[in-house]
Amino acid sequence: MKRNLILFVAFLFPMAAFGGKEERDYLKDKVAPAIADTQSGVKTSCGCALKITLDEKTNPTVADMGQAEYFLSDVKAGAAKYCTGPAEKKAICKMKSLKIVKGKETAFTFSGSAGVATTDGQMNVMFDNIARQLDK
Repeated sequence: MKRNLILFVAFLFPMAAFGGKEERDYLKDKVAPAIADTQSGVKTSCGCALKITLDEKTNPTVADMGQAEYFLSDVKAGAAKYCTGPAEKKAICKMKSLKIVKGKETAFTFSGSAGVATTDGQMNVMFDNIARQLDK
C-alpha cells in the first residue's frame, strides 16, 4: 500500500508541475499573446521596454493563467492612462522587468529595476498601486 502511494505521488507530481495540454495551449494561445500585447502597449504608451514573465510554477492552472491575463490587460490600460507626461513615463520606465507570481497575498514589490506582481488567485494588484510605488 505504501509503495503504491509513493508510485502514485511520483507519477502525479510531474504532471502537476508541467500541466496538461489544456494548460500548455492556454499559455501559448492566450497568455503569451497577452504578454506580448502588454509589452507593446507599455512601449507605445510609456516609451520603454518592459519584459514581462509569468511564473508558471506558481500559476499552473488555466484559472491562474486567466487571472494573470486579466492583470496584463489592466497593466496595458493603466500604462496608456498613466503615461501622459515625461515625469510619469520616467517613473514607469524605472521598471525594466515585471514577473507575475501567485502567492498568499496580493502585492507589488520593486527592487532595482525589477517588479514582482503577486496575485492571490482571486485578486490582482491594480496598476494605480504599481504606478504609485514607482512614482516615489
